[in-house]
This record gives sequence, structure tokens and C-alpha cells, in this order.
Amino acid sequence: MKFNDASKDICANCGKTEAAELRNCSACRLVKYCSVDCQRAHRNRHKKACKQRAAELEHDRKLFGSGLVNKETCPVCFLKIPVDPTQYGAQPCCQQLICLGCWHEMDRRGQDQCPMCRQEKPKNDAEMIAGLWERADSGSAAAMYELGIKYALGIYGLDKDLSQAADLWTKAAHLGSAKAHYSLGVYHVDKDPAKARSFYECAAMAGMCEARYSLGRIECEDENNPLVALKHVMISAKMGHAPSLAIIESMFKQKVATKDEYDEAWKGFKSAPDEMESPVEG
Repeated sequence: MKFNDASKDICANCGKTEAAELRNCSACRLVKYCSVDCQRAHRNRHKKACKQRAAELEHDRKLFGSGLVNKETCPVCFLKIPVDPTQYGAQPCCQQLICLGCWHEMDRRGQDQCPMCRQEKPKNDAEMIAGLWERADSGSAAAMYELGIKYALGIYGLDKDLSQAADLWTKAAHLGSAKAHYSLGVYHVDKDPAKARSFYECAAMAGMCEARYSLGRIECEDENNPLVALKHVMISAKMGHAPSLAIIESMFKQKVATKDEYDEAWKGFKSAPDEMESPVEG
């Protein structure tokens, strides 16, 4: 639906053009009125468009207002888990995320016991999968998500089964797993782009920079909305996501992003490791 341009200084009901007396509709800001009486008289004709636009504004407020969120912390050193997935790992038993530095230190000491749940490391793939299923059946979203990944890839002795993976991710998403929302977005991106976008948005609002990056690419490449794309990747770049910063650099060269926006993203990107990463210990 095309909405009226609220910047036009004309009363939507009577056509009056005295700009000093006109006021925007407070809910949608799509149209203007010269009086409360005109707003009331126009209500029935404007109500549907007003509600639709008000819902879009509220959605955008939630989507872009979520901004940066606190990342998970390593339970061993209590530093922030880094954005780069190669710099941390999940314990095979309880799925607790451990930073790479602490992971190396545990290996150096020959520590086979999980620092969180105190379970011994699984002896083989079958034991690992059985443990994940036990935790998933007890309601662990992290275990459901991880099982979904293993079924999607067909690893650790499992046959590749995308349908089973999607089912597990759906259950994990209902329990609030941002990673599951993101994986469902990837799963649906070719089957149902609208559904994929919805899953990406849920993951982005929960703080997943990969989802922000995916939304930025959709807006830029599929929807031709570079300014909306820029809003997404500005958030993820400040979380330390290098591919998002690369997009902003490209937008700056194409004069889509300003120098101030590029500098802001670069400064946020550079400061992110100080807040989120844990040093690797030898």
C-alpha cells in the first residue's frame, strides 16, 4: 500500500493548507489535520492505513532499537564470548560456551571434566549424541539446536536429515534460542524468503550479528533498500562483525554511507574485541 506523504502541508480531511495550524496524526504520522474535528471526521477512511503504518513503525522500533546486546560470558574467565565462532566452543555435555583461551588451557592441563556440569567428556560419537538427546528431551534449547546442526551436516554418526534439523530448531526457537531462529532463516531462505526474513529478524533482535548481516544483504541485494541495509550492518559492525564492516566500506566508496557513518562503524568495530573477546592462553 502506498501511503500519503505527511510532509505535504494539507489537511487530509478538508484540504486546508495553513501549515502553522496543521498537526500530524500522532499514531502513524502519515497525514495532517487542521483540527480535532477534521481528524475525527477522517477517522474511518484513515483507520486501516493508520493501523498498518503504526504497526510498521512499532516493528522498526523493536528491530532497530534493540541495538547491541550483552554477549554471553565465558564461565571460566568471565570475559565476553567473542563474535567470531572460531574463538569459542560449546561443551559437548551441557553446551556451555567456553572461550578458546580457556579451552586451550583445559587441554594443556589434561582436564577431561566439564568445568560447569562436571561430566566427563563423551568417549565416542554415540555417547555424545545420546547425551544431547537426553538434554533435549529434558527441555534444553541449546541441546536441541546442537542436535539440529549435527543432523543438518550429517556428522557424528548421524544421517543427514534437514527435516529433523528444522524440527529441532523450531522447538529450540520456541524456547527462545536466537541461534535456532537464525538457522531456521538459513533453512527457509530459498523455500520461503518472507519466513526466512522473519526468523532473521528474531535472531537479530536477540543480538546475533550474523542475522543482522543477512538482513543487510537482503535489504541491499533483494529489496534495493541500501539505507535500511546500512542500519542493520552498522549494528553488527559495532559488535565486531568483519563482513558487516566490509559492506559499510563498500557503501562508503559508493557514497551510500557517509564518512561519519564509516568512521563510527570502524571505531565500534575496533573497540568490540576489547569488550567481547577473551585472550588465548598458551
